[in-house]
Amino acid sequence: MSTTTATVHDITPAQFRRRTSGQGEAFEREPQHRSVFADMTDGTVVAQFFLNFAGFEWNETKFFTLIVGLCGEGGRVIEFYDEELAEHARCTARTIRAWRAAYLARVRTVKCSLLAIVEGSYNPDQQRYERTRYSVPAQVAELIGQAVTAARALPEYEKDRLAALERAAGDAYDEIPDAPPMMRRRKPKKSSRSPVMQSLNNAAKNLDQGKKALSEMPARMRAALLAGQGDEIREMLLSMRGQIDEIISDISEDVDNAEVDDMPEIFSGIPPGASEVPESEGHFRVEDINTTRKRPDDPDPAPEAVSAWGQLSERLTKPQVQSVEIELVAELPIPEPDADEIAERAAILEFEGGLDRPDAEAAAMIEVQRE
Repeated sequence: MSTTTATVHDITPAQFRRRTSGQGEAFEREPQHRSVFADMTDGTVVAQFFLNFAGFEWNETKFFTLIVGLCGEGGRVIEFYDEELAEHARCTARTIRAWRAAYLARVRTVKCSLLAIVEGSYNPDQQRYERTRYSVPAQVAELIGQAVTAARALPEYEKDRLAALERAAGDAYDEIPDAPPMMRRRKPKKSSRSPVMQSLNNAAKNLDQGKKALSEMPARMRAALLAGQGDEIREMLLSMRGQIDEIISDISEDVDNAEVDDMPEIFSGIPPGASEVPESEGHFRVEDINTTRKRPDDPDPAPEAVSAWGQLSERLTKPQVQSVEIELVAELPIPEPDADEIAERAAILEFEGGLDRPDAEAAAMIEVQRE
């Protein structure tokens, strides 16, 4: 019969912790666990070298640093509003727009971009732009990986890591594709409809948005809102209903076509009397237009009105700049200096200043003329 033996160690928990504490540190120092952080830092340095070679300043690369971390890998497209990026970066939407504007300004100058940015088009239903799409092109991500691999294969990587990464990034820089064009469908121009139709259309959109917001509100919040402001909302809607009824009552279903025909220039934009002008002339005659605007029962203008109109037309036709001769006042004669005052000042200067008599008289003459 065989006997199996085993060694048993009787140690305290503190001794066990001391014996096993070094194993975890050795496990963390293994290359496979270190390479995750090393890949991240090496890739970041290579991308920074790419931007440096293109001429980017540090303030112009903040937006790239923010987006490249959110993309995760090359070719992945992410969509964000500026407010969402600001919440992630713990800043304001205005700061995000400033960072993007600085980055795109440099991109337009150097024609090089490590990001693909597609700005959202305008959504007329929501009356705002869609989310902006960002991505790191797959070719750019592949070039960064190739540069990191090439740098680690160089002998100087262990001694001078930055020099090796810069050398590899310089070799791969020329293969970066040009920046793609950045275009989007801009907000449409202002509608040419009448102000009445535009105002009613905006009111209908606002009413639909309020109805949608109320329906999407959680049950508890909706109950609290109606309990606190339900009467106010009801009065507002009833007031709007009354205004709508007044507008409907003012709109007549049977429009007098004869009244519309009498004012074609208001609805069609065609000057009155245009149909009476011969086609051979190719333009409208002022006398025909003016005569068609006058009704048979209108009285003739008063002579004073005609005279005032003629004076006004004459003033409008005169040149804007007119020359007027103005007589200037003749120059006043400069009085001769008082000889006694000059002699008195010369004596003072000669006594106090130690000047000769001719110099003292000249200085006294200058003082008197200045005064």
